Amino acid sequence: MKKLTHTLFAVAPVVIWLLISFSGSDAHSQEQARIDAQIDAQSAFEKSFDAHGGRAAIARAASYRVEAVRLMTTFPTEFIERRLTLSVDGEKFRRDSLDSSGEIARAEMFDGLRLDAVSRPKGDDTNYSLRSDDGRLRALRSNVDTFGLLPFLRTCAGSVAIAEGRAGALDKFRITTDKGDWIVYTDHAGLIRRVEINDKVFQFADYRESGELLLPFIERMSIGEGLVYELIFSKIEINPDFPRDHFDSDTLRR
Repeated sequence: MKKLTHTLFAVAPVVIWLLISFSGSDAHSQEQARIDAQIDAQSAFEKSFDAHGGRAAIARAASYRVEAVRLMTTFPTEFIERRLTLSVDGEKFRRDSLDSSGEIARAEMFDGLRLDAVSRPKGDDTNYSLRSDDGRLRALRSNVDTFGLLPFLRTCAGSVAIAEGRAGALDKFRITTDKGDWIVYTDHAGLIRRVEINDKVFQFADYRESGELLLPFIERMSIGEGLVYELIFSKIEINPDFPRDHFDSDTLRR
């Protein structure tokens, strides 16, 4: 009996060591599997960057100018048409708009420090100041960040992608951004066709070359089953030569 007891005491440390080793090994394997899956997802989403022109080309597109017509739904059978030109240079941006009647032109500009906004009725040479508070700036930033695919691409390029399988004919990814999680869908070529941000759904079509990049010239935004607006782009310029005073508030008021 004593011999058996001594044997058990001798074997016990070995058994405990083996249990700890296997437990640690299993935890390590799970963590490694998670890391490998994340790397695989990032590699899969890398195809999307390549399809649009590549990470380097996206990074080089620090400034751009976009012209579009926005059709905004007001009732099931009615919409408002507005012509928009958006200029972006780093943190600076300027949006010029004109309604379909041509009666009122608006210009809104953020120079990196403050917002300035004016309107000019048709046939009037006077510029009238518009509200330029934080609420208007937040709304404008939101518009700038979703005006065309390029800002989406720039955000995705600095984020983590997690593959979530397929949804019909599209590959589905969860993109963890500093603005929250996005769901992004890409086609067989890697082109982004759909982005879900909270309750908003953005759809992209009619891809064309814009400098080094391949970008869509149609964008639709829906909430639930309802279409909110459609953007039809006529021009997308990457790194254009802006006039020196383009983002100057004095120029805005001339």
